[in-house]
Amino acid sequence: MLKLYDVKMKTFMFAVCLVIGLMSVAYVATLWNGYADLQDSTGREVELSHDNMLLAKVRFHVVQIQQFLTDVGATRDPGGFDEARENLQQAGAALDTLAVRLPQYAEQIRRIKDQVQATHDVGARMASRYISDGVDAGNMVMKELDAESERLTQELDALIKTVNTASEEVTQELVSDLDHDRNIGIGFSLAYALGIYLALLLIFLKVVPPLRELRAALVKMNSGDTDLALRLPVRGKDLIANWVWN
Repeated sequence: MLKLYDVKMKTFMFAVCLVIGLMSVAYVATLWNGYADLQDSTGREVELSHDNMLLAKVRFHVVQIQQFLTDVGATRDPGGFDEARENLQQAGAALDTLAVRLPQYAEQIRRIKDQVQATHDVGARMASRYISDGVDAGNMVMKELDAESERLTQELDALIKTVNTASEEVTQELVSDLDHDRNIGIGFSLAYALGIYLALLLIFLKVVPPLRELRAALVKMNSGDTDLALRLPVRGKDLIANWVWN
């Protein structure tokens, strides 16, 4: 059975360095993979945040459409028609961008865009009836506008809820990745500390006991209380053993 003192110091140190090197490579590889996962999760979270901003923009422009057309009916000022059309275009542009960014929800986004157009058209007709036919005629069309607005709100809320759910899942995944990387870091730190402690212990067991024996023998020789023909016991083939032999 191979014993510690039979191992050469050079071989022993090489083995210690090799183990520490392999642990370092494993640690770096783990950190690299963890960083890649974090980067992916962070990128997806940023993208979903941008999608939420676009949805908020759509909601804002829808409210503006309703507000401007309602104001036209109340003030009889046709200038609100242009403002409503501009908000309709901006809402449509935001929805087109979302359809490209979220192709899995393209059909749902198309329905929302159609519903925005329908809400605008009914609102414009309501405002025109207020101007041309009076309050009662406008109020009758307002009921249609309320119905269209309700359908639009339901469609838009459903998409917002879907995107928010996806965003929450990505956030949870990001938190999980951070916890995992933290635990990996703690684990490797403990392994490093234990490995270094064991390496130092083995070096101590390898070097110190033979040196103590050599020192004790030299003290006896120096005191004259020993046989000068006595040879020290030699174990192993390392540098310390060579000192004793020579």
